[in-house]
Amino acid sequence: MVYTISKEILKLIKLVFVKQIKGISNLPKGPFILAVNHSSYLDPALVYAVVLNKLDKKVHAIGAKYLFKKKLWDFIYRVWWESIPLNGAVEKAIKYLKKGEIVCIFPEGGRSRTGKMGKATGTGAAVMALETGAPVVPVHIKGTFELWPRYHTLPKLGRSIEITIGKPLKFTKKDNPSKKELNFALKKIMDTIKKLK
Repeated sequence: MVYTISKEILKLIKLVFVKQIKGISNLPKGPFILAVNHSSYLDPALVYAVVLNKLDKKVHAIGAKYLFKKKLWDFIYRVWWESIPLNGAVEKAIKYLKKGEIVCIFPEGGRSRTGKMGKATGTGAAVMALETGAPVVPVHIKGTFELWPRYHTLPKLGRSIEITIGKPLKFTKKDNPSKKELNFALKKIMDTIKKLK
């Protein structure tokens, strides 16, 4: 029941805010990693909505620790959406991927302060990709910074968001990837997201 209610709420969010989705056919079957730029509170919900609408599967997103501190939000993120708290997140995400699930990561870590895509704060996306062999689907969300930036309490209304889903990136599975291999994979992921603008 919770999953059904969640789907309906996310459909409404998509209807209200999303103007266009490109590359929806690029979402593969089976486990994969969504790597997404991050500008707004809306980003996770939009990613969930798009995937649910296409594949009818949950997305387990990695979220910052503060999102789980208040009881209501902890229930929404951890119980309702089965999100992954930051501490030990990569290990938990890998377990989900090995079970055939979908994981979402925002490599920049936090929301952009300027609307421009920043640098990755860690190699989590690359670690997950190389240790599981799961494809990485790059996603670029345009317009969420203008609708709901980090320093605004509430969002504006309007269908002005564009979501572009790139073709899956595939990396050779490595049991113990080197720092050089991780950095190479991470750079490819970040560069691909930027090119989707």
